[in-house]
Amino acid sequence: MPGGGAQFSLFFPCNDLVPEAAAAQDGGAFGPSQTVLVVDDKSSLVRLAEEMLAGLGYEPVGFCSSEQALAAFKADPNRFILLLTDEVTPQLTGTTLASAVRAIRPQRPVVMASGYGGPQVAAGRAASADICLLVAKPLVRAELARAMQQRLRQEPAQGSTYA
Repeated sequence: MPGGGAQFSLFFPCNDLVPEAAAAQDGGAFGPSQTVLVVDDKSSLVRLAEEMLAGLGYEPVGFCSSEQALAAFKADPNRFILLLTDEVTPQLTGTTLASAVRAIRPQRPVVMASGYGGPQVAAGRAASADICLLVAKPLVRAELARAMQQRLRQEPAQGSTYA
């Protein structure tokens, strides 16, 4: 009725899980405080990935420059357990960065995040750098947690797939 107003009822699911239990439910961290190298040319996306990874128990170190990220990796290649990189970056593409990281540490797991060109284009580029796992942008916590866990456990993948 005009002038009578409106009433809304909102219902939100209750989450009684503590952060550690929630992380375990999402796929969880592979280990406490393991350092992950994060690369994206957009600082807001680096921060988002860092927040998600920290919430999963990882120690993220983010860069907006793939060249700076590679320099950090070269300085201490044993520091990083995994590379999470965007494919489209100005200096080095994600696949080029992944190849450079793998030249130093051949077994280092790589997860590529891509929102560019669709799954087929990203999968083709990833396959050329022996990256077997892609996550779609925008990042989703549960998908990122599964991708991290899968790559860190070195589960075999049948070609490049989106998590």
